[in-house]
Amino acid sequence: MNLEKDIINILETLKKIDERLSILENKVIINNNEEQNIMEVKIQEFIIDKDIIIKCLEHNDIKYDLNLIKKIYFENINIKCIKYNNNKNIEYWNNRSWNIDINILYDILIKNVINSYLIINNFDNYSNNIEQFMKNQTYIMGMSDEKYKEKFIKAFKILLE
Repeated sequence: MNLEKDIINILETLKKIDERLSILENKVIINNNEEQNIMEVKIQEFIIDKDIIIKCLEHNDIKYDLNLIKKIYFENINIKCIKYNNNKNIEYWNNRSWNIDINILYDILIKNVINSYLIINNFDNYSNNIEQFMKNQTYIMGMSDEKYKEKFIKAFKILLE
């Protein structure tokens, strides 16, 4: 009689374990599907309306550089690829995992803005306005300086909040 109760208890425990395992498996499937939909933060070319890039570029201002970052990484995005984690550190999605090396993140973001600007800032687009072309080119070159990066970091942290 005692053995029968023990078997029933074991079967009930196994049933509960099976239910919990099923729930965990579903969570893993959902997480994997979400991860597949997160945009990678890496150096790449983006398809953005040329007029938007021109508007951002011609202001030669960090605020407009961040507008371009917003357009690329935050607008019409279901799952954020750059965010604050629970420890208030910035993390970004790259190589199918969350990374917290913010120096690499800032370099990637700045290079992506520079590359977007360089695609637009050419003689064909500014044949009637060489002065604006030169002004843009000077601004783009300055984006590689440490002073620019420091300003960018401060402004980006405010954007992310």
